Amino acid sequence: MFHNEPIPGVIDNLMAAAELPPKLLYDRRSAAHVLSISPRSLDYLISSKRLKVRYLGKKPMVPYEELVRFSERDHRELTVRKQ
Repeated sequence: MFHNEPIPGVIDNLMAAAELPPKLLYDRRSAAHVLSISPRSLDYLISSKRLKVRYLGKKPMVPYEELVRFSERDHRELTVRKQ
């Protein structure tokens, strides 16, 4: 059964989600997902000061602006450690 009629509510929900502003802060798993990297790679970027974070208690949170800034540049050596 295929039909071309939209499912009630689905289109409205998608439109509403598209209009929401981005979150201000992302936890490490969400930030890693947004950047398409592993949480461990994100940890390395944070510890090497290549990605700035804010802390809520002991929990590192990555600001939206930092994710945008990071994604606008090339990163040829994302997780390579110098020996």
